[in-house]
Amino acid sequence: MQKKILTYPLKVAIAIFLLGTLFKIMHWPGVASLLFMGAGLVIVLYTIRFIVKKEKNIMDLVKFFCVLAATYFYLAKDFHWPSLNYGIYIIDVMGVFWLYEEWGNIFNKGKKGFTNAFYAGVIGVSILLICIGNIFKIMHWPYAYHLIIFGFLGMIIWLLAGDLFKLRATIKDKSYSDIIDDEFIND
Repeated sequence: MQKKILTYPLKVAIAIFLLGTLFKIMHWPGVASLLFMGAGLVIVLYTIRFIVKKEKNIMDLVKFFCVLAATYFYLAKDFHWPSLNYGIYIIDVMGVFWLYEEWGNIFNKGKKGFTNAFYAGVIGVSILLICIGNIFKIMHWPYAYHLIIFGFLGMIIWLLAGDLFKLRATIKDKSYSDIIDDEFIND
């Protein structure tokens, strides 16, 4: 099994992109820098990851097109660039197909018991906070921005700290030498 070297840098790039989105929603300065840096890193890293992957199937093509197009259409909408009027809806359909095909793998990669429940709970609560916060914002109710900020921070923690939970669960199941062998030896 080949080690995925670009996984964590890609997660950091997505976290930067999410942070830029939070800045955009909150009307804070620095939006363009964060969004362009995050989007640029996502596009470059995911393209490299796609090119380096030896065995590609149809889902890999769907993911690649979905990531590249979603990044472009999101930036095009926010910065008023020319784009397809319904491009974002095409990406939504592709994203639903992606989730449908890989739903079982999203939460179960190397996580067991409490760790899996905590990991799934963080993403679930984060998505719920963002949705409720946006409803509060539309209705001009108080605490909308607090809910949105905590939701986005939860998503960023989910992205960046998820590997730490996975590593902790792996360490409990294996000895140190087994972990070193898994990290540096390709099967």
